[in-house]
Order: sequence, then C-alpha cells, then structure tokens
Amino acid sequence: NRWNGDPSHVVTSGDSGVTPKQGRSMLRMEPVDSRRYSRIEQIVDVSHLVPTEDAAVEFSASFFCDGDVDRCKMLLVLRAFTMEADEISGSTEKLDDQVTSEARKGMVIPVGSSDWHEGSLRMDLPANTKTLVFSIVAGDLPKASAGASRYIDEVEVKIVTSEANGIQERE
Repeated sequence: NRWNGDPSHVVTSGDSGVTPKQGRSMLRMEPVDSRRYSRIEQIVDVSHLVPTEDAAVEFSASFFCDGDVDRCKMLLVLRAFTMEADEISGSTEKLDDQVTSEARKGMVIPVGSSDWHEGSLRMDLPANTKTLVFSIVAGDLPKASAGASRYIDEVEVKIVTSEANGIQERE
C-alpha cells in the first residue's frame, strides 16, 4: 500500500490551499529538476484476485493542477506482469520485456482550470497475471512551472470479471 517513485507528499487543504476532491488529504507530486516529468507507481500482488480468463482492470484517478503553467499533462499507465510482486523492486521502467499487457491514457488539464479532472482507463487482463503496476505521470514540467503542483486524489482500481452470476467487481 505504498507509492514509490519521485518525490510526492500527502497534504491537506491547509497545507496547500487546494481542497481534496474526496476525504481530507490528497497526494501532491513535486517537480523533478533533472527531467520534464515526475512519476509515481504502486506495485500490487493480484495473483489471488485474477481469474484464469475474462477479466479486466479499471484504473482511475482525479487530478488538479495548481500554479502558473502553460499546460498540465497527466498520464495513467497500467502494466501487467506474470512475475511475482516481490520479484519487482524499485522502478518497473526497465522491465519492458517482462510486460504481458500495457495500457496508457493521457489528459491535458486546461490552463487556469479550478476543477478536478478525472482520468480513467480499462485493460483486459492476460491469464496468469500475478502483479499489476499502476503509474501516474505528471508530464511537461518545464523549469517555468517549478512552482506548480499536481495533486492526485480519488485513486480507484477495480478488477472486473464476468462469471455465470453476472459481472462482479473486486477492489
């Protein structure tokens, strides 16, 4: 239940001046000086949840961009592996040859928007999926946006299966 990757902090509206979309706190992603994006990911063992066939995963999150920027680009990335979760340590960026399925969806938040924006994607799960990696990327971070912050809230993941009794969801 931990996010890893680039610097980010759990904050409240009192810490940031932004009101969380849900609950009392949200995640604030910090810019990275050496590159134009910032990334966080969560590695999750789903071997006990994924059926042998006919399953999909739905991944969604809400985003808010605060600060003086030309644009705010956010990206959701979902990757499936047949590797055990404990075999994956640190970043999964170097495991491209081990990915059995991948989905990406980007969104651009309009300049000056004062609303939360939701991004979502859905991916069919290959049989024998043991590990899912959920990544959120804040892109296009020019030096001029160093004072801008990207906030993330309302992250949800569902594994959806079709069984004889109808559709079932597992969170």
